[in-house]
Amino acid sequence: MTLSTLLAFTQRARLRILAASSLTHLVGILSVFVPLRVYLSLKHGIVPEGDGVVETGIALGQVWRGDLTFEQFTADGIAATFLTERSTQLLYPFLISFQQLIGWSIETHLLALNTLLGVLLVVASYLVALRVHDRCYALLVALLMCSLTPLYWIARFGIVDNLFYAMLPVFALFVIGWLRHKSGKQLVLVVLAGVALAFTRPEAMLVILFVMLVFIWNALGRYLSPRAATGVLLLSVTTAAAGAVVVVGSRPSLQRQLLSRSHVAWGLVMSANTLLNRGTVEYNRVQDRYVEVLAEERLVGDELAYRMSTDALAVIKNNPWWYVLKIPLRGLALLFPWTYQPWSLPHVLYEAVYTIFLTGGLLLLIRRARADMRLLVLAAIPLAIWTFLSAYGIDNDLKHRNGILVGLNLVAPLGYFLTPRARSRAGRG
Repeated sequence: MTLSTLLAFTQRARLRILAASSLTHLVGILSVFVPLRVYLSLKHGIVPEGDGVVETGIALGQVWRGDLTFEQFTADGIAATFLTERSTQLLYPFLISFQQLIGWSIETHLLALNTLLGVLLVVASYLVALRVHDRCYALLVALLMCSLTPLYWIARFGIVDNLFYAMLPVFALFVIGWLRHKSGKQLVLVVLAGVALAFTRPEAMLVILFVMLVFIWNALGRYLSPRAATGVLLLSVTTAAAGAVVVVGSRPSLQRQLLSRSHVAWGLVMSANTLLNRGTVEYNRVQDRYVEVLAEERLVGDELAYRMSTDALAVIKNNPWWYVLKIPLRGLALLFPWTYQPWSLPHVLYEAVYTIFLTGGLLLLIRRARADMRLLVLAAIPLAIWTFLSAYGIDNDLKHRNGILVGLNLVAPLGYFLTPRARSRAGRG
């Protein structure tokens, strides 16, 4: 077979694939993705645990069945701790709670639930891309979502990441729907999707905030120049942040309550004492030190968290500029962890090709794209998660980094599809 024959065959195959309906595309992708996901989950085994999520879901299901009172559910125990420490992650336990009503095993319920969430991620991503550009772009976005290796690993566990990843494109889909039609129905759907996203993971609130800032900037642009609108927005956000710091700093009781939360404590400790997000390598080193402190000083959970927070704040005060500088450095490292992680060669090669492809598309997008609300909304998603993880300092085995990649998958590949500005101007001329 000659090269010209091969190219002709490839072109005919490409045209035939693109001529197929959206339903055909989705069925074809899911017919490979879903069986592979289920097979790998069953092969390695479902793990019905993860930060108290599963136990809280089961207990909530027992409330639905009448086996537990709500007072018992909120009493001391794993569920009570989860409600206190992870109140922004309640939607996934709620979905798990139906296991008690359906009656099948928790392993079967997690397999079914996580598989459905994986399907939702792929389908919603395809529909978002279809509303932004065309079928070729939508097909690529859906395939990129299927290539996220953690989607196969986290499918085995009862952790909220399964829901968080799936809700990102769902939220984007409804926001874009409202931008297109701006009807009351679309607005209600956006609000509902935003509320659902807010109860998946803490950084979801930043995603919603960044999207809101995009809308505010667009509204200001009706009365001000883009530069002035950006200045007003930055000044407002900076003032609000400074005001919040002053209020917390002037109220010792509120400050202690905030610094005694374990998530805040670990975020401060890791961001103050580390540079790269090495996952368990850095986390375990810091954790071992505070296990010794816990044993020596006989501190309880809240006291230990407060001690960790104050230790971290002392480190930050000693060198605040280095702390600030580490945030963008850590953010860049999050995108390219294969350059410093002790991974296998196949894993490094996969990550290198994947992230370099996305980076190339993102650079082309920055060069070719014009101000478009749909693109700004999509860009706000990975930017919000990048900001959160870069400042937070800990990225639990790097799996949360894939929230950034879910957002980048939605927007970065578009750079390869847009016409260069010089060529588009020549075409109009």
